[in-house]
Amino acid sequence: MAEILEQAETLPVAKKVKISSNMPACDFCIDMASVSALRTAVEIMSHTLVDATFKVANQVSGTNLVLKVDAMDKGCICACKLKLQCSGRFDPNNSDFCVKLKPLLEILRALPSNEGIQVFRRVGSSDLELTSMGFETHDYKIKTLADEYSSVPFEAFDTEYSVDFDLGRLKSHLRVVQNLKADTVNIQIYKSPNNDDTSLLKLSCEGDDASASWTFLTRSDNRDVLPCFNNKNIDSDDMENVYSEAYSGEYLKNFCKSMERSSVTLSLSQGDTKFLVMEYNLGQENSSILFLLASKTED
Repeated sequence: MAEILEQAETLPVAKKVKISSNMPACDFCIDMASVSALRTAVEIMSHTLVDATFKVANQVSGTNLVLKVDAMDKGCICACKLKLQCSGRFDPNNSDFCVKLKPLLEILRALPSNEGIQVFRRVGSSDLELTSMGFETHDYKIKTLADEYSSVPFEAFDTEYSVDFDLGRLKSHLRVVQNLKADTVNIQIYKSPNNDDTSLLKLSCEGDDASASWTFLTRSDNRDVLPCFNNKNIDSDDMENVYSEAYSGEYLKNFCKSMERSSVTLSLSQGDTKFLVMEYNLGQENSSILFLLASKTED
């Protein structure tokens, strides 16, 4: 197998790509129809992580490849998981690369948004190369860091509560949290003692000079959350509190900072280890970014 990999075919030449057909073999070469999804993912991660290790791998199902990230932040407070569908070829023994996210983001911003890109590393080189796949000629190299890919042990997410939250509304609330100089966002869930399918989701924060809270109505047969208006005549005091945890407002704000789509999925764990999962669709098939945030512990 090693000999076959060493004698691998030269890079595939995509339509309009200005790459010589006799180019040396590569550890990996992946094609993406558009730079947008990768650029969005890198921008979102850059607010939390300084660098990240990417890995090219086969999808669990299907014939395409996937570009993956499994990373933990320096404080071991949150984990990030990225999966981004792509195509191409790779050597399973040399398919990962670690880069600083800010320089990578600047390169991705410079690439034409409506054109595809090719990402590759030549055999024997440590540089990551990116080239445009359209009419404009864009060729970039970025230095990689010495860091091996290691999967964060969060392959299965055992959560008890999940909702699709309006992203604009969530960002608005997180700005209030920041402006009130509150450290944490408290998340509480209340359920009816009559065992019906109505629940309340409550977000709140408390700063030095002011506090705020927002209450949402949910139903077990619908993951969407709706603002709970006064005329609903529903009071959390009459309901059973089944979840109450605090999470870092700063991390939540950073997660959402570069997200622009209409909604984000929030899931909550109620096991021995409490954590929040935020999942965001990147607008491309089988492509998403996900953050796991540990709950705040009392000092």
